[in-house]
Amino acid sequence: MHSRTRSGFTLVELLVVIAIIGILVALLLPAIQAAREAARRTQCTNNLKQATLAVQNYHDTYKMIPSACYEAALGHSFWVALMPFLEQQVFFDRYLYNRSWGDANNVALVRESAMSDLRCPSCIVQYCTHTDTSRQTRYTMHYYGNMGPIGLNMATGTNYDKRSDLETSYGEVATQGVFTLGTSRKQIPFAGITDGLSNTILMGEIAWNKYTGFREYNLGMLWQGSAVGATAFAQHNIKWPINIGLQSPSTVYSGYNNNGPFGSNHPGGANFNLVDGSVRFISESIAMEVYLAAASRDGAETLALP
Repeated sequence: MHSRTRSGFTLVELLVVIAIIGILVALLLPAIQAAREAARRTQCTNNLKQATLAVQNYHDTYKMIPSACYEAALGHSFWVALMPFLEQQVFFDRYLYNRSWGDANNVALVRESAMSDLRCPSCIVQYCTHTDTSRQTRYTMHYYGNMGPIGLNMATGTNYDKRSDLETSYGEVATQGVFTLGTSRKQIPFAGITDGLSNTILMGEIAWNKYTGFREYNLGMLWQGSAVGATAFAQHNIKWPINIGLQSPSTVYSGYNNNGPFGSNHPGGANFNLVDGSVRFISESIAMEVYLAAASRDGAETLALP
């Protein structure tokens, strides 16, 4: 009797095939992840370009950059002022500008408005969270205005200006950026940016999920609100290096911790737009004096972004 030869894989052959597939997956997965991150970073760049264009169109209309906020109880951020220039005229018409940013009508309107262009797609946390559930919100943003530098100006040998009368437990209030606070709601014209539009930061990302010692909502805040103090909701000082958590103190709710750094989940740095309309990816290893110089509109520094 003739025996039939059975065709098929042996156990060893099957294990070899599985091993090869595993190796291929291990090789391809990082490339796929890198491609996805590149796409997310491109979208983030486009978001900032659109934001800059909105500011430029606002300036063409009013000859000024919008102020950071109303300093009194109303507290609307510059994002509200920019809504008509971001194709959100309907939103702007329904928003009650003569009431507080926390008014029930305004909060409800913001909740129902999709503002994905204000969020970086690489941010792991797409919505604002807080240990106090009453403060949780789904209307956050990741692009903060530049209030200015805090620290030493290497060009003059003196510290950059700040508003000591507005300083609170939330931190210092810088004054040499492009978005300013104050009772007069001072607005800066392009002509007032004497360091040059191509040398001055307009906005930057705060979309990093690895903060140490900062409030949870410091990685993305209520975009339509603002306040006096370094939290300032929609704008921040530039004081700390990019992508860094405070080493001390580490208590989440202690004073100056609200003065958080800019940062992102893009590897190695974060996106910033400059007043001239360009978007730059600034490395987290940038020299601090160069970073502070880019945050100043009129510091007379000769340092430029690499």
